[in-house]
Amino acid sequence: ENPAAHLRAVLAWLAAVHGHEDDCRAHATAALARALGHRLGPAAGIASWALALLDLGAGRPAEARDRLAALAAAGPGESHPMVGIFSAADLVEAAVRTDEPATARQALDRLGTWAAHSGSAWGSALVARCRGLLDADDRQFADALATHARGGRPFDTARTELLFGERLRRRRRRADARRHLRAAHE
Repeated sequence: ENPAAHLRAVLAWLAAVHGHEDDCRAHATAALARALGHRLGPAAGIASWALALLDLGAGRPAEARDRLAALAAAGPGESHPMVGIFSAADLVEAAVRTDEPATARQALDRLGTWAAHSGSAWGSALVARCRGLLDADDRQFADALATHARGGRPFDTARTELLFGERLRRRRRRADARRHLRAAHE
C-alpha cells in the first residue's frame, strides 16, 4: 500500500493539472490517508502539492499559498525537501497573487539556491519566471522562455507562457499577449 499512496499522489497531481477537481481530491485524500499515517513524506508532499496546484488553477491563490507555505515548512513524514523545492515556483505565484512579496522572495531564494547548485536548465527557467512575477520584468519572462527551450519540461514552459501572456494582456498589449497565450494553450 505504500507505493500505492505514492501513485495516488501522482494521480492527484495529474488530475490537478487537468483541472479535474473531484478526481484530484479523491486521489489526494486516499494518498494522504496512507501517507500521513505511515509517515511517507514524499507521497504526502505530492498529494498536498496537487491540492495546492488545484487551488491555484481554480483561482484560489490564498488557499494555494497556505497549502504551499505549509508544505515548505513540513517536516519528515509530512513531505520531502525536494517536493518543497519543486513546488516553490507555485508558492511564488500564489504569494504574488495574494500580494505577499516576502513569502514569494523566500520561496524564490530556496528555488534559486537549488537551481544554482544543480545546474538544472528547467530550474533556472523557473527562477527567471519567478523573478518576472516578482519584479514585473518582461525580460525575465523572455529569459525564462529561452531557458525553457534548452531544458524541456513543456508543462513548465506552458505555465511561463500563460503567466507572461496574462501579464501582457493586463498591460493592454493584446497582440503580444495573444502569441504567448496561444503557445500556452497549445
